[in-house]
Amino acid sequence: MFSCSPLFAADYNYGGGVSLTHDSNITHSGTTPRPEWTAAVFAGLAFEEHTLDFNGRLLAQGEYRNYINNVYTDEDSLYLNGAAVWTISPRLLSWFVEETYRQVRVDLTQPDVPTNRTEVSSFSTGPDFTIRLNPTNSAEIGGRYARYDIKGPGDNQRLGGNTRLIHQVSPFTALSLNYEATQINFDDSVTYPQVFQTDGFVRFQTRQVPHEMTLDIGTSRVLRQGTPELRGNLVRLLFARQLTPQSTLQATYISQYSDTFTDMLRGVANPMIPGDTAIVPGSDIITGDQYYLRRGELAFMSDPPGSRFGYSLRGYARSVDYVTQDLDHHEWGTWLDWAWRPSLATRFYISGRYSKRTFLDFYEIDTDSFRAAGAVYGLSRSVTLTFELSRLTHGSTVPQSSFIDWRGMLLLGYSNGPLYSAVSRR
Repeated sequence: MFSCSPLFAADYNYGGGVSLTHDSNITHSGTTPRPEWTAAVFAGLAFEEHTLDFNGRLLAQGEYRNYINNVYTDEDSLYLNGAAVWTISPRLLSWFVEETYRQVRVDLTQPDVPTNRTEVSSFSTGPDFTIRLNPTNSAEIGGRYARYDIKGPGDNQRLGGNTRLIHQVSPFTALSLNYEATQINFDDSVTYPQVFQTDGFVRFQTRQVPHEMTLDIGTSRVLRQGTPELRGNLVRLLFARQLTPQSTLQATYISQYSDTFTDMLRGVANPMIPGDTAIVPGSDIITGDQYYLRRGELAFMSDPPGSRFGYSLRGYARSVDYVTQDLDHHEWGTWLDWAWRPSLATRFYISGRYSKRTFLDFYEIDTDSFRAAGAVYGLSRSVTLTFELSRLTHGSTVPQSSFIDWRGMLLLGYSNGPLYSAVSRR
């Protein structure tokens, strides 16, 4: 599926940039739009190491934003996305670390503006022990300590464990029985009850060029202190196939009890695969509540290294049923990205996003459409100049909530290598 050459030593790149952005309606107001100029400066680094005993990736970036007309208070933000696997003893003991830290939308029914965002961290670490029973069968026992930290209410700590019985059907295919248990303890135990969740499932996994697939089928049980037990099906599918040397088809489906912590970790970088990171569409919402999630996604990508043209097309559908909150909704959307590189120093691109969200507990239907066109010009091997023009349109059945925001951005960026891209990650 992936054509990148493996790295056998640590490699890192760094960079940064400055940008000036003008919004015609930075408050996303349907009645009193306010224009604003925003100056931003950011710096970051990207790290990768792929060796026999360690695989890891980290992308870190800090950003400061100055709202020139003081529509909003100046702010700074941090973005982290990384994961690592340390093989302490081959085929016996490995240690895992995952971390994502970024700004997340707070209220789904309100505009996505600086005052409706907060910083959230999802962190998980722990060991996996492997016991070889015979050449084709093994057992795994693992433990995890995790934290979910919010600048606001909902912080919690998690203790988890897992056991797996794995049968190696062939060198590329495995079948396993899995049991996972997690205890969630909220810092505010009065507002948020303790939660104990267990997942039991069968996993079929195959990885053989040109395709790979992982299928989980089982059940989940959620015990919330002081409330009746919840049970639900667990189905997870990940399928990827390299159609040609230049194009890949990916399909995913999830049906299970979940929460924001779990969904954020799905967007963490894979420590084994070189490349950039992406946020899972439709998952960037903060809540301390559990919910039953059903989400399907289909993506087609063609962007081979060195080619003049690259594009990707993605569609997704999502259904969220909260345990206690009255915010149940259905959502679907499409993403389109296209790029043309007439030379190594120049790139033109077009991006489009569309989503529609229907709330089930009250009457509200929201649609969002985002269109952007831009050009990136290389002033040198390390310095780029980017100009982007975009239009965000929001439609809603809520009176006076629809709005349009035109945005123009000029960005001067520096990067000393391909691992780091000089773009805003706020």
